[in-house]
Amino acid sequence: ALARQAAEKAVALDPNLGVAYTYLGRLDVLQERGLQAAADHYSRALALEPDNPAVLSNATVMLGTVGRTEDILTIRRWVVEHDPANPIMQTNYCKVLVFSGRYRDAVPACEVALTLSPDSELLHSYLSDAYLNTGRLEDALKQAQLEPDETDRNVQLANVYHALGRKQEADAAFASIKDNPDYIGDAAAIAAFRGDADTAFAY
Repeated sequence: ALARQAAEKAVALDPNLGVAYTYLGRLDVLQERGLQAAADHYSRALALEPDNPAVLSNATVMLGTVGRTEDILTIRRWVVEHDPANPIMQTNYCKVLVFSGRYRDAVPACEVALTLSPDSELLHSYLSDAYLNTGRLEDALKQAQLEPDETDRNVQLANVYHALGRKQEADAAFASIKDNPDYIGDAAAIAAFRGDADTAFAY
């Protein structure tokens, strides 16, 4: 409610501030006001500031909600081409490539993001995942071990150790997160990666 109040005040102060409309659109989704209301706000933002990287980046939230992955990738690619030194934009591009299974493209994108933001949480995991799925298992292990957050590190190590055939270490990493209610989705993904469909569906 406070976020909406602030965004509405921003629009009242400057009706041409496109980025403010993107936050109203995001709030429409979060507060279940409907996708049409969200789409109207995002459309207004894009009409006002079609070349603003922040507006375009925020618009990908709406595109993700309706499953338009190719459009997200197009926008993320454009943003990093026009703002290549922005660590947040590079990280988001890396993440989208990993999540969409474009692992070969993700490797260089994540490497660039990591040079810009070497202490960022999850970036090492994203790069590890890209290496893992392109057959670079030792590189994947190194990056997983560098992940600063212990829980996220174990999520990635569970998969990397499994791929390396190091069952005991893979099971230990999995055991450390499998009962954590905040990581149920990750536990399902790990089980799926292992080919254990029953456990994945249970999670």
